[in-house]
Amino acid sequence: NNYVNGLYGISEHPENENLVVENNTDVVDLNWPDEAKAIMAKSGLQAAYTGLRNQQAERICVNVGEEERILLDLEETFQISVTATDGKDNPVALGDTVYYDIVDKGVATVSDTGLITAQGDGVTVLRIYVVSNGILDVFEREVYVDDNLEKILLKTISGDISLFAVPGSKTQLKPYGLTERARELELTDVVYKTSDSDIAVVNEDGILMPVAVGETTLTVTGTAEGQTISTNYNVIVKAVGEVSYMDEIFEAENQSYWVGRDLSANPASSWSNEDGVSLSTELNGFRYYNGCKYGDELLTFYMSIDPEMTWPSIYLRAQQDNKGIGLGGTGYIICFTDEGMQLQRFNGTKRTVFYGKIAQSTMEGIFGLNVTPYPLEDKQLHKIQVAAQNEGDGVRLLMYIDGQEIFNCLDTAEGVIKEEGYFGLIGTAASNGEADKFKFVKALDTSALEAAVDEAEAITDSGYTAESLAALNTALTAAREILEAEPGTTTKEQIDSAVAALKKAIAELEKKTVEIVASQTDGSYTLGSNKSVTITCSGDFDEFVSVMVDDVLVDAGNYNVEEGSTILAFKPTYLETLAVGTHTVTLNYTLDRSAATALKIEAAPATEPSEPSEPSEPSEPSEPSEPSEPSEPSEPSEPSEPSEPSEPSEPSEPSEPSEPSEPSEPADPDDETEATTPSEEAAGDENSEDETDGTNASNATAIGGAKTGDTSAFGLWIFLVLLSALGMIVVFVSKRKLKG
Repeated sequence: NNYVNGLYGISEHPENENLVVENNTDVVDLNWPDEAKAIMAKSGLQAAYTGLRNQQAERICVNVGEEERILLDLEETFQISVTATDGKDNPVALGDTVYYDIVDKGVATVSDTGLITAQGDGVTVLRIYVVSNGILDVFEREVYVDDNLEKILLKTISGDISLFAVPGSKTQLKPYGLTERARELELTDVVYKTSDSDIAVVNEDGILMPVAVGETTLTVTGTAEGQTISTNYNVIVKAVGEVSYMDEIFEAENQSYWVGRDLSANPASSWSNEDGVSLSTELNGFRYYNGCKYGDELLTFYMSIDPEMTWPSIYLRAQQDNKGIGLGGTGYIICFTDEGMQLQRFNGTKRTVFYGKIAQSTMEGIFGLNVTPYPLEDKQLHKIQVAAQNEGDGVRLLMYIDGQEIFNCLDTAEGVIKEEGYFGLIGTAASNGEADKFKFVKALDTSALEAAVDEAEAITDSGYTAESLAALNTALTAAREILEAEPGTTTKEQIDSAVAALKKAIAELEKKTVEIVASQTDGSYTLGSNKSVTITCSGDFDEFVSVMVDDVLVDAGNYNVEEGSTILAFKPTYLETLAVGTHTVTLNYTLDRSAATALKIEAAPATEPSEPSEPSEPSEPSEPSEPSEPSEPSEPSEPSEPSEPSEPSEPSEPSEPSEPSEPSEPADPDDETEATTPSEEAAGDENSEDETDGTNASNATAIGGAKTGDTSAFGLWIFLVLLSALGMIVVFVSKRKLKG
C-alpha cells in the first residue's frame, strides 16, 4: 500500500541495497485517512474464517503507559483500566480474565476490579495478568506513594560550583528535580539567583558567569508535579593566571622561534604569517614556539581547524621542543577528534587519559569519555582560552571555547607536570596527500569594551533626554560592531576609541526635568470639605515612582495617579489626617528626579451654635404629649359640721400647725432643670387626692417643679396655701364653739 508509519517504512536502510522505499505517504501518530482504513478493513482473514481468531486480543492497552508511573498521595485511589482489540482495532471482551496483584501491600493494595489504594510511603510494583485465548500477558507498572520533590540537582556538577575568573567565561547550568524515591523530574518555571552579583551573575537561561574572585550563593528554584522548591549551591570563583594574548607568537620577527619537524616528506608542511595578526599552517608534523615558556597563564587566541586526519592537537607545558607529545615527548595534549575532544598527558611513552578512551581499550578517562559536542567541527574561528595552572600538589587544566567551559579538572595523578613548558601543535597527513590545517588569529583584550557595553546596555530608563540617549545608542552600536567583527579585523586603537566614546556618552546623559504645573495644582485643602486635592507634574507617568509628604512616603492606597503627564489626586480620607498648616508634597521619578509643591491644610470654619430651641424648654422634654394638667384637686367637701361631741373630757389644745415651709422660687425658665416624667406628675396627682394636710403642699411644690416655666403651678400653690388657712380657721371656729 501507499500508507506507512515513519517508524517502519520511511527510514533509510543503507545496509540493504535491494530495499526500495518510495511512493509512500507517511502517516503521523497512526491517524489513518479513510482510504487507508478501507484498505485495512479488507485485509486479514475473510469473513468465513474469522472464527479462527477465537476473540484473540492482539492489542492490550493499560491506561498507564509503559514509561509512566502511578503517583498517589496517602489514602488516594486510582482505577486501572485494561482494554483489548483485535488486529483491526475491533474491541475484544476480556471478561474475567484480568487479574491484579501488588508486590508490597504495605505501600498499596489493589482490588479485583483494579482499584489501587495507597496505604503507606514507598514504592512498589503493580502486576496485571491478562489471559486471552489461552495466552498470558503480564504488564508491570510502578506505584509511588507520597513521593515528593526533594531537591534540585545540576547535571555534571556535584557539590560546590567551582569557577575561574576567566574573562567572558560562562557555565551552562542544567537543573533537574529529584524526588525522595530518586525519581528524576523535568523542572518548569526555573528561576536562578546569586546572592552577590559582584562575585558571579546568572541569567534567566541558567548561564552562570564569574565576575571576581570570591564566594557567593546560587539559588535555583523550580517546579515539578505541582511542587515548587529551592536548592542552594555554594559558588567559588578562583583566580586564574595572568591572561596572555600570546602577541609574541604572531610577530613577524619571531617566526624563527617556531621549531619542530615533519612526520613525512609528503606533503611538506606549510607556514605563513599575515601582518603579525594571524598564522596559517598545513601541518604534517609538530611545531613548538620556543621563544618562551608558559606557566599558569591563561592562553587566549582564536583558532580554526580543518582536519584531514582524526586527531589534530595542541600542546601545553611541553618539556622538549624536539619531540612531539605522543612521540616520546612530555606534556599535555588536547586532541580534536571527529568523536569529540580528548585530554591526555604523556610522560615520554607513558600515557594518562583524563577525558577520552584509548583505542582498542575498554578503559575510560579519569574524568570521563570524549567531551562532546565537538565545538570546532564547523571549521570556523572560535575564541580559545586554555591553561595549565599549578594548584596545590596538582595542575588545574582549563579550557573554554567561546566562553563556554569545556573542561575543568585537577591532575593529581603520578607524573603531574608542574614545570613551565612550550606551547605547540601537531597535525598529520591523509592518504589524499593533504594534512590538517590550522589557523591562529591574535586575540585582543576587549574586557574594558565589554564592561562598557554591559554598563550601557543596563541603561534602559527613559528618564534621559532623547538627544543624549541617541548619542549613547550610536556609541553602543559602534562598540557592538567591534566586538562582533571577524577576529583580526580590528585594532587595539579602535577598541580604545570605542571604550572612550561609550564612557563619554554615558557621562553626558542628561536627565529630563520634572516640574509642578501650578495652574493645574490645588494649593490648599479645608478639613471637612471631603474633596480631593489634585497635583499635576510635567514628569512622564511611566517614570513616576512615589509621592512623599513632609519627607514621609505616602502609601499608594491614599491617592490615585494617571497620565497627563502625571496627575495625582490625594483622597480626602488621607487629607483629613494631616495637621493644619503648610506641608511639602514631593513627587519622585526615576533617576532620582523630583518636583515639590506646598499644600496648605486649613481648619474647618467655625459653626454658629444652634438655637437651644427656646432653651429647648428644656428641650420640652421632647414635648411628650402635653402632660395632662394635674387634675385640679377636687374641692374638699365643705367640712361637715362636726357632730356635737358628747362632752368628753376637755380636749387638749391642738398643737399649733407648723408654718408651711416657704415655697421655693419657681425655677427660672432658662435653668436647665431636669424635667419630671409624666409618671412622676401622676404620682403627684395621687398624693393631692389622698392627703389634705401640709404634706399636700410639699407635693404640690414638687409638681410645680415639674412644670418649670408654667405660671399655673404658682397659682395652684397659692390655692393650697389659702386652703390650708381656711382649714385652720374652721378648726379655730369649732374650738370656740365648743368652749362657748
